[in-house]
Amino acid sequence: MPTENLNRVDTQACMPYSSLMLGRNFSINQDLLEVVTERIFNSDAAKLFKYYTDPALIPKWWGEESLKTTVELQNLHEGGSWRFIQTQPDNTSYAWSGIYQEILQSRKIVSTFVLEPQPGHVYIGTALFKELPNGTTQLIEKIKFLNIEDLNQMVSMDMAQKTAERLDRFALVTGS
Repeated sequence: MPTENLNRVDTQACMPYSSLMLGRNFSINQDLLEVVTERIFNSDAAKLFKYYTDPALIPKWWGEESLKTTVELQNLHEGGSWRFIQTQPDNTSYAWSGIYQEILQSRKIVSTFVLEPQPGHVYIGTALFKELPNGTTQLIEKIKFLNIEDLNQMVSMDMAQKTAERLDRFALVTGS
């Protein structure tokens, strides 16, 4: 996998992907069973948090561009549930769902993720919104897998490219 143009050096256990622009990184740490994405946005954390959690705005950026995303459920509080339906161009649908474990307004979201066609494969997702001194915000997304097989399966499905495209749309939608 390419390692040129990285904005940060990853540990030996990580398999880094090259950045397409300054302020964006995607790394896989097989030892920690974790994927980490980092990107800097030209916006404050409160605005990014709103776009990240607002059921009316989520469909504009969440998931693959070719899919229609519908927010079926969004109970944004610790212990609350969420469920997003994704519909392919051929009208085949599947759902992602989870439970919010921790929410710190404009700073942090931790929740479980389950792709419903694959029950039992639970991931823990963390989104951190870190305001930087220059008026920008660093979004750090971490996905923790329970086993190496789940991590490898997700990565093999073009996770790096799909994440980059999703965050590109998030940047467009937020104007940052």
